[in-house]
Formats: sequence, structure tokens, C-alpha cells
Amino acid sequence: MNSYDEILVALELVGNEDYLIESALKVATDASMIKLVHVCEQIFYPSGPYVGGITMVAPQIDTVALQLRLTELADKYSLAKEGHIVCLGRAASEIHRVAEENAIHLIVIGSHGRHGIQLLLGSTANAVLHGAKCDVLAVRVRGQA
Repeated sequence: MNSYDEILVALELVGNEDYLIESALKVATDASMIKLVHVCEQIFYPSGPYVGGITMVAPQIDTVALQLRLTELADKYSLAKEGHIVCLGRAASEIHRVAEENAIHLIVIGSHGRHGIQLLLGSTANAVLHGAKCDVLAVRVRGQA
């Protein structure tokens, strides 16, 4: 098995962060660089009196607080202090973009799969797996959050 020098851990920040980071550490070597990423999906809500209104409003996202949370997790696990990313967009697309821009060798992502094809993988984990140009480790997080 090849070593994974660049590992990206995709975090939802819903309570399973430790489990995912610990899973990444299990496959990391002393030379591995582990980066954390959290993607905030922008959801727009109609702001006018009509559901079909054109004006859309997105809730405010405190990216500074999210970045601070990633820094705290990095400190807790003695990871590099820089390179952790908070971004806005569709989770799978942003994870793919960050992985490509950072020459990532392995993406670690949580899987919540519940039924059907999602019994094996959650929809985001499934999309990351099928669109990634690197290896993906889908970690079962049932009961972790």
C-alpha cells in the first residue's frame, strides 16, 4: 500500500470530528500532512411574500468561528496549524476542488448511510467517492454524532 502524504478530512462539525480525525491518523504516517475542511452549503430562502419570489436570502454563516473550530481540532491532534479550510458551496464539489488544489492523496469522510444505496454511503460521501481523483476512506459514523 502506498503511503498517504496528503490527507484531507472532511468534517461536518456535528460531533463526530474526533472519530474522523482519529481514523485519518490510523492511516497516516509520520510524514503525512493532514488538512481539515468544512463546507457550508448555502441554502437560500424566499424573502418575499410569495414562494415564487425572485429575491432570495441566505442565512449568515460565521466562517471565522468555523475556522477557529478547525484550528482547535488541529491543535488537539497536533496537526499543522495552517491549511485548514472553511468554504461555501456544494459539499462534494468543494471537497473535490480542495483535494485537487492541494494535491490530496486521501480524502477521509463520514458516512451516515440510512437506506437504499445510502445504506452503504450517505449522499455526500457517495458523491465524493464517485468524483474524487484520489483514494477515499468512508468512515461509518453511526452513533458517533
